[in-house]
Amino acid sequence: MQLKSLEHLLTLLSFVVGGVVGAATSWRDMEKRQFQTDAVCDTSYVWASNSKQQTPCIVAAYVNGACGTNTYKVTKLIDGNRYNAPNATNANPCSCSWASYNLLSACTACQNMAQSIPTWDAWVYQCSSYLGNSYFPADITLASGTSIPFYAGTNPVSWPNHQFDPVQAKAIAAQSTLTPATSIPLPTDHRRQRRSVPE
Repeated sequence: MQLKSLEHLLTLLSFVVGGVVGAATSWRDMEKRQFQTDAVCDTSYVWASNSKQQTPCIVAAYVNGACGTNTYKVTKLIDGNRYNAPNATNANPCSCSWASYNLLSACTACQNMAQSIPTWDAWVYQCSSYLGNSYFPADITLASGTSIPFYAGTNPVSWPNHQFDPVQAKAIAAQSTLTPATSIPLPTDHRRQRRSVPE
């Protein structure tokens, strides 16, 4: 009788442990699915990937999703199209960051559509107080599982004509990988403005 009770208890315990492990696996899978892209980079742009071999398109999804619900999809471009610049409705410290502009520009270039890369001035036209003095907001946490490639930390005003330059970016790319923890702190008014971003 006691043996059957013990077997029953062990069976029940295995279901509970299995469920917890399964839930943890599902959570990891769900976390990976939060940031997506269907854009495919040309193999000549392998330099634009980060140290984890993630394309600039998927890293851009991480960067842009960090200011909202940690979900974001960077869609592939169709001939003649470009990624929309932040506007009065959706601008935030992430979409207006140097990293966002540089990564989405690299994502544009790697789809062989460099002619569709906007200037930095056009990109941030409606960013106003969301502009920072570093490549990514110091007070925003980037989700784990990615890293920002070194070229994406370039201040866009240093590109020729303030427009992302794939040739210069490639020359910068091999230098290092950035970590948001090393960001220069943003001005106090920037942090105050962040609180008013709609969820």
